[in-house]
Amino acid sequence: MSNNEGMGISLENIASRFSESFMKQDVVVFEGCYHSTDKEFFPLRMEPLLIEMCTQGSGEITIDLCEYEIRPGTVIILQPRNYIGAHSLSEDYRSHGIACTPSLMEELFPKLTDILPHLINHRFVPVVDLTESKRAEFDRYYSLLNHLVSAPPTLLQKSKVKCVFEAAMLELIDFQSDDEMVSTFGKSRKEQLMAEFIIAVGENFKQQRQVTFYADKLRITPKHLSSVVKSISGKTAGEWIENFVVMEAKVLLKKTDLPVQEIATVLSFPNQSFFGKYFKKITGVSPTQFRKNLKSGV
Repeated sequence: MSNNEGMGISLENIASRFSESFMKQDVVVFEGCYHSTDKEFFPLRMEPLLIEMCTQGSGEITIDLCEYEIRPGTVIILQPRNYIGAHSLSEDYRSHGIACTPSLMEELFPKLTDILPHLINHRFVPVVDLTESKRAEFDRYYSLLNHLVSAPPTLLQKSKVKCVFEAAMLELIDFQSDDEMVSTFGKSRKEQLMAEFIIAVGENFKQQRQVTFYADKLRITPKHLSSVVKSISGKTAGEWIENFVVMEAKVLLKKTDLPVQEIATVLSFPNQSFFGKYFKKITGVSPTQFRKNLKSGV
């Protein structure tokens, strides 16, 4: 757990600094803002589960290749392995929220099997606009968690934080179940398949880049999967897989000093040359040139 000493941290900090502190804490309460230097750090890969509500400002953000508008009252629910891509946020952007470790998620959510379909929903539809009353309810949970994690340690402090965090997640899921917030998601088998496909790609793209693998995993034919994905998203299944691979490659090229050969190995390419051709076909530049451009500010 942590107190609120990260007041006003940037989006880049949310992705990187929180992940570094996970060995020490389960839940982080934060207030965030937009720094002009944030643009230099995208795309970002999220390790924590992060629930963030915009309280001021506006803009757009890309999550797993989909664009969303952000305004006061918008809640963003980012699950582990979500990618935040290119974005534009106003200079007065402010937010507050909660982040928790993947291990806490694994501890809590297997007990909540009845909400798994809703968790899939949040994976595929990670942005929700809250009404005034729902915003006030979220703020109450935020304030209570902030109070608990900032209080002097007690015997049951960790248990209390977990209980309140679990309740906050259930409340958010309940928000989407209300008549005023029901979307068409979940009513269509195609949309359900699309969500399951995105989750499967997020979990397996480093090892598997073949559409047939994901079709087999979802127990449908590759032709049916391709048809569903194209009709729902406008992109082919292959394009989704390629973009996940390239986003991860960009993160590794930006955030690490790993040689290109090692990045190729991490992404299960047979050699550096094959990886380079794959990356250049999609981005227009080689991995080496992409990294040089970053250093030169191009």
